[in-house]
Amino acid sequence: MLVPPATDKGLIPNLKFSFSDTNMILRPGGWSREITKRELPISDTFAVVNMNLSPGVREMHTHQQSEWGFLLVGACRVTAVDEMGRNFVADIYPGEGWIFPKNIPHSIQGLHEGCEFLMFFDKGDYSEHNTFSISELFAHMPMDVLSANFGVPEETFKSIPKKGIHYRRRRPRNIGVPDRRLSYR
Repeated sequence: MLVPPATDKGLIPNLKFSFSDTNMILRPGGWSREITKRELPISDTFAVVNMNLSPGVREMHTHQQSEWGFLLVGACRVTAVDEMGRNFVADIYPGEGWIFPKNIPHSIQGLHEGCEFLMFFDKGDYSEHNTFSISELFAHMPMDVLSANFGVPEETFKSIPKKGIHYRRRRPRNIGVPDRRLSYR
């Protein structure tokens, strides 16, 4: 339907918005497009992001919204660190998903040929561009503090980007996750 029906007086807000109508952000290692309250004004309580990592890594980051993910195509590895410092690592396959509570640092890595997934957030004003990434954190910390914390020379941190890199093209590495089981480390 290209035009509204004659009975439409413009009083009902738009209840749909296509991903094909959104702005796509292309970066090395992947792309994303989002539907938020900006595109769909009725959406106060959720936002949706469609993302592709081909293969690439969405760097460790956190945000003020809870995240529910659903893998459409390919395979990915999700990692998280909870408030107790425990690491969580899981390989996800089509039809499976993940949940990250708000403010839990996490990352997503496209495996093999990459992946495409949907992410749902519990706030309509969420934006993929307002996340807090680990590279941004490191860029604002004194090098001597980073050096002391990680037990490596300060020179190790000289090439840290000054702003978040979001995605990075990268071939996956086997980090020792046993088959498809979920594990805390």
